[in-house]
Formats: sequence, C-alpha cells, structure tokens
Amino acid sequence: VWRGPMASSAVKQFVTDVHWENLDYLVIDMPPGTGDIHLTLLQTVPVTGAVIVTTPQDVALADAKKGIAMFGQAQLNVPLIGLVENMSYFTPAELP
Repeated sequence: VWRGPMASSAVKQFVTDVHWENLDYLVIDMPPGTGDIHLTLLQTVPVTGAVIVTTPQDVALADAKKGIAMFGQAQLNVPLIGLVENMSYFTPAELP
C-alpha cells in the first residue's frame, strides 16, 4: 500500500522522468479523493482540465463533489471538462 509521500513521489517521477515527446493530450487516471497525489500532480504539471468520474453511490458522489471543489479553487482554477457517472443504471441483485 502506497501512502502520501511514497505515492506522491511515484506520480512526480512518472510525470517528470518519462520522455513524453510532443503530446496533444495526457490523460492521467487518479484514485478517488483530493489527497497528496492530486496536489502533487497539480504542483508538478500544468493541468488544463479535469474530468471527474464517479458512480451513483453517496460516498462516491461526495468524493466527486470534493474533487470539483478542489479543482475550482481560485489558486488552482482548473476547468471542469466533464463529469462521467459510471454504472448509472446498474442495480446489484442484493440492492434492488
């Protein structure tokens, strides 16, 4: 299990040590939340937009709202490009 500094260091190394050539886009899939990994990424590379991906569960939606608020902060000002809700119509058999 990677925690704060180790995970942040890995993200920073991945972004800065890989020779990316000339990219039109770089999509980085991040874990849910608004923790150290996200802040490290925002401090390391110029993020020009965010797509928030969530599921319909209350806890996932709460995380998505935190992410939207984080990217919208004045000091970050990362535009929200989109919001994707995975499994919108999926209902497990045990939760009809």
